[in-house]
Amino acid sequence: MTFGSLLIFDLENCNGHIDDKDLLQSFINELVIDIMKMKIIGETQFAYFEPNEFNIKNDLVGFSITTIISLSSITIHICDLSKKAYIDIFTCCAINEEMVAKIKELIIKVFNPIFSLSPQPLPAPSPRA
Repeated sequence: MTFGSLLIFDLENCNGHIDDKDLLQSFINELVIDIMKMKIIGETQFAYFEPNEFNIKNDLVGFSITTIISLSSITIHICDLSKKAYIDIFTCCAINEEMVAKIKELIIKVFNPIFSLSPQPLPAPSPRA
C-alpha cells in the first residue's frame, strides 16, 4: 500500500521574484488550497540565509521554506545567486496528470524558470511494519 506521492521540481535560471516572501507565501497558498484542495497546518516557516562570505561562496543565500499540510508537506529551497529553486511536494492526496499540469503552470508563472525538470510523481515507500 502506498501512503503518498512525492513531486520534485529542480528549477534553474529563475527569473521570477524568488526573493519576495509575500509572493512565495501566495504561491504556497494557491498550490495547497486551490490546486491540491488541502489545508495548511500552522504557519509556513521561512528561514532566510543572508549574504555573508560563507553563504555567498557556497551559493547559500536565499530562503528555505517549509509548509505542513494535511498529512503532507512542501519544502522549497531557493538559491538567490544562482537563480535556482528546489521544490519538493509530498502529498497523501491523489495526484493525477491534470493536477501536475496545474502545479507546473503555477511554478512557471511564479518562478519563470528557463529550464525545469519534473519527474513523474514518485510513490512513497510503504510504511514499515
